[in-house]
Amino acid sequence: MLNIFLSEPIIYDTNKELSKPGLKVMHQPDFDFRSHNLTFIDCLTEIKKWSDGNKIHIPIIITMNTKDSKQNIPGTVDLLPFTRDALNTIDDEILSVFNKDELITPDLIQGKFKTLEEAILTNGWPIIEKLKGRILFVLDEQGEKLDDYLNDDKSLTNKVMFTNSEEGNPSAAFRIINDPIKDQEHIKELVKKGYIVRTRADAGTKEARTHDYNRFEIAKSSGAQIITTDYYIPSKLFHSSFQVIFDDGKYISGNNKKNSSINK
Repeated sequence: MLNIFLSEPIIYDTNKELSKPGLKVMHQPDFDFRSHNLTFIDCLTEIKKWSDGNKIHIPIIITMNTKDSKQNIPGTVDLLPFTRDALNTIDDEILSVFNKDELITPDLIQGKFKTLEEAILTNGWPIIEKLKGRILFVLDEQGEKLDDYLNDDKSLTNKVMFTNSEEGNPSAAFRIINDPIKDQEHIKELVKKGYIVRTRADAGTKEARTHDYNRFEIAKSSGAQIITTDYYIPSKLFHSSFQVIFDDGKYISGNNKKNSSINK
């Protein structure tokens, strides 16, 4: 495809990172091969270096998608399936870079309760002050992949990542509810019960192109602790001043710094 549009495609992957064993980082396989960090290990190493230099930062939350569906475009590659063993390598690679005391793990939040959800419904999440300097990973999957990552008893004992498990499950603690307009009341209920909820201020470039902040305002009013955006700075790909940021010019809510933030 590049050869069609460019007489001499720009050089990429000069260090042959894509040929190394291990997890690769692409939003869209076949198309994001010029990412700043091609391997998961490189991403983790960069995050750890920054975290070590900023020990009192608020928790960094990283959501993971495990993509293995082939693009319906001629010439694209067949992707390796994310099997149970492959899912476990995510934990392995995280623990090859971070110590457990640098992470927020399900075991840390569950404590002595029988299940993670019981801990959440009884005590809720710790305040941010007690979790500063740590990293939290979430597996954003459902169905077979979620089942493959969970233990046989549906728990997250000894696991590194939280999951987007629906309430009522032993592993439920962190919910990803992407549409704050449709699910505003649901988000409010989840937050009231003690779950952390991540929602979105924009999607598919729609809000940025129409300069529409309605979704962001509803996301804020829903009480969701994490609001994800593609536009923490305005886009350089099309003309728009759309930017998702709190009124005080910060990415942590000035009204409730212990509970609310924007995820870039």
